[in-house]
Amino acid sequence: MSIYLDAHDERPDQRTFKRSILEWTTANREVIVEKALTIVKAYLDCGSPPTSGKATRFATWDRMVRRAIVWAGGADIGAKFDRAHELDPSLVQLREVMRCWRLALGDKATTAGEIASKIDPSSTDFSAGAAEFRKALCALINIRPGAAADGKPIGAGLMRFANRPLDGMRIVNRYDTHLKQNFWRLENVDRSPADIFQ
Repeated sequence: MSIYLDAHDERPDQRTFKRSILEWTTANREVIVEKALTIVKAYLDCGSPPTSGKATRFATWDRMVRRAIVWAGGADIGAKFDRAHELDPSLVQLREVMRCWRLALGDKATTAGEIASKIDPSSTDFSAGAAEFRKALCALINIRPGAAADGKPIGAGLMRFANRPLDGMRIVNRYDTHLKQNFWRLENVDRSPADIFQ
């Protein structure tokens, strides 16, 4: 479940609070732990019945925490992991860059400098692919769309997402020791980076 918090304050980051959550939690630790363990014990005592929802890869945690909470009427924490993943703004932006990559750059390995020339506002490439790629890449690596493009921040920005699989694809890079440059490509996850640049 997504939530929207509104503190009704112009500078919520500068608010002060009457109670320290750390002090309150420490002072009430015994009651908090007792209530948490009561839920788990009750779930185990009734035979750990199956619950709805997708199991996580942490079997013990799944049984002792996720399923116990769902059984007690709470929200499925495991489902929240999937939802958070899908709503991660950087993944949404990365997905858009990957969608536009081949339209703008094709399949050949390319340098960050070549990518910069493709998204530079003064570029003469006005194709739909180039325009969409420019917008998506600027959003992903936090470059002002109208700013002059530079290979260094583009390379550094792409490095944060290098080899990260998403929807069966990933942006990969290889450093060419002879040319002393990184080369970038979009490839299928089932291929190793070594195969891609053969």
